[in-house]
Amino acid sequence: MKNRKKFIPYVFPIILLLIWQLITQFGLIPKSLSATPIDVIRQIGQEFKTWDFTIKILLSLYRLFFGLVIGVSFGIIMAFINATFFKLDRFFSPTLNFLAPIPIVIWIPFFIMIFGNSDFYKIGLISVSTFFLIYINLYTSYKSINKRYIEIGLIYEKKLWARFKEILFPHGLESLFTTIRLCIAIGWIVIYVTEYGNSTQNVGGLGYYIGYNRSMGNVEKQFAGVIVLALLSFGMDFLTVKLQLRYLSWKNKLEGK
Repeated sequence: MKNRKKFIPYVFPIILLLIWQLITQFGLIPKSLSATPIDVIRQIGQEFKTWDFTIKILLSLYRLFFGLVIGVSFGIIMAFINATFFKLDRFFSPTLNFLAPIPIVIWIPFFIMIFGNSDFYKIGLISVSTFFLIYINLYTSYKSINKRYIEIGLIYEKKLWARFKEILFPHGLESLFTTIRLCIAIGWIVIYVTEYGNSTQNVGGLGYYIGYNRSMGNVEKQFAGVIVLALLSFGMDFLTVKLQLRYLSWKNKLEGK
């Protein structure tokens, strides 16, 4: 019975793969638009026989990682500053609230103008999209904290860093992990757009690989790149969830979970 329960989460993906295989194999979707899962898996195996594909994956991961780190770091700092200092909140918040809803594609011409076609442009766009998501969610979380916790910290003469580390940061940790998961998904979208639109064969990452093969009609390679990107995104999300469960175990115990 336990083995059956472990198998349940894999049933739906297997059904989707079978449907994909059948509709492609029997020509319900033109071969110029899709490839069978078997052909895609075979193509992935072929691509990993050369270092070129692996290097493209590493390039994309490098850009995504540093973009997330920069965006998350500045988002946490700015959320803490605005949630703690009233005057600074009035100074920064109107501008940040104006910039936050702007679609990330609007920033592209400005970043190209400043950084050109370098990695700073790609990493910068990921950082900006990550920053606003982290800032908005953490700022809301910090503002919603029970005032009594802050008052207790002041009564015990906790310094600013101690109040952040022991009160605000733990309170916003669940929101932080949830937002990081969203940032990973959006980060991969930004990777695809920036690498395909502004990269060359030598410095192009996984996004460039997918877009280039799509434009050239190499359907198997295109879907191979898409599947690898999806697996990487899933793996990063899986690790984030594991970290969330580990660092929020104290909260689950308090709630009796």
